[in-house]
Amino acid sequence: MYDLLRSSSFRLLPGRCLLCGDLTGRDIDLCIGCEQDLPYNNTCCKRCALPVASNSATGLCMTCTRKPPPFERTISSFIYSFPIGEMITTFKEHRQFVYGHLLASLLARHTGFDCLPQDSLLLPVPLSRRRLRRRGFNQAEEIANVIARRRALPVLASVLDSTGAGTPQKLLNAAARRRQVKGSYRIRAGTAAEIRGRNLVLVDDVMTTAATATEITRCLLDAGAAHVSIAVLARTPAGIL
Repeated sequence: MYDLLRSSSFRLLPGRCLLCGDLTGRDIDLCIGCEQDLPYNNTCCKRCALPVASNSATGLCMTCTRKPPPFERTISSFIYSFPIGEMITTFKEHRQFVYGHLLASLLARHTGFDCLPQDSLLLPVPLSRRRLRRRGFNQAEEIANVIARRRALPVLASVLDSTGAGTPQKLLNAAARRRQVKGSYRIRAGTAAEIRGRNLVLVDDVMTTAATATEITRCLLDAGAAHVSIAVLARTPAGIL
């Protein structure tokens, strides 16, 4: 129903590219030229999606080879660079949902979702209560809802809680990020049965150091989840915070 309504709306009001302003002539707010120019994360580690040349035999970067993270794989459409970073900021900080929904739709097309078990559940990374009040919405939930419609995967948004409300992660280095997220997430009382033995996909906007993904994955596995994968709009290159 969603896709039918969406295609009908684009027939009545043709799409206009969010990047160059041209009419797109398609049911997406992105022209073909700008879509082809986006910084896709095609060459990356299959475990953490770091945009580097990985070992041809294992598909893993050196870090994941030495010390694999607890999550199984990471699905990431883009490298966090121009114009993706600006589009995500506009979505999150200025409530321009059209940017987030566009990027989430492109993420939902990623072939990585084809490799996931069909019974996978989408879990958006929660925001702390203070940050949720300030922003007014959880960007991870918005992304997960778009993926759910495109991929026919259920969203489970009532399991995780964020107990931390410290310094925004973007202002911290890698070590400080790991310290801050330690113990900052928990499973809501009475909900562990919903994830026990299940295959979960943790959804967020950007992965930088993987500190949040690692902490939440450990929390989910401790609660009985079978496997955890990650899906993000963009992955930050090595050495850039």
